Amino acid sequence: MGSSATFRQPGRRAQLVLLFGNPRLVRVQEYLAHVRQAFPNAHVFGCSTGGEIQGPRVRDGTLALTAIAFEHSHVATARAPIASPDHSFVAGEKLIRQLDPRGLRHVFVLSEGLQVNGSDLLSGINAALPPGVSASGGFACDGTFLQETHVWCDGEPERSTAIAVGFYGDRLHIGLSVTEGWHPFGPDD
Repeated sequence: MGSSATFRQPGRRAQLVLLFGNPRLVRVQEYLAHVRQAFPNAHVFGCSTGGEIQGPRVRDGTLALTAIAFEHSHVATARAPIASPDHSFVAGEKLIRQLDPRGLRHVFVLSEGLQVNGSDLLSGINAALPPGVSASGGFACDGTFLQETHVWCDGEPERSTAIAVGFYGDRLHIGLSVTEGWHPFGPDD
């Protein structure tokens, strides 16, 4: 994405922009400014990655953006600092409790990936989720450097933070799928 980037619809109708990318690129103010200009009414939400999936390829050193506009649903965001890995459970609870539980259907969570106890964060999230509300998410990465990871939610990239977007609406249906394992590829030995 450069200064000549063009965006297709939904433009001003977008309520949420998911932006994932190379940790060095997301710290460049110009890129976030372009996104905010193209989608002025949207929450900009995402994290640094170890590679970006664009179509059938995994790329490195890019930004991947998805803009979403809902007809009958809306979103809200929350953020919680993670003071240290020992405070991960509390951060997970605090994050979820910031979202209005009325009409909440699903929560998508992203967290800083290095200074967090992921199991405790997840336990805190699950302890605070209202009955019947599902959650999904992941952890930020910085490729193979393991030095610093970032999340962003309506602002500049942050470290030591967990963020969430809550999805609301009676007509909204969320599906989740989890798989495991490896599939062989390449030449046989």
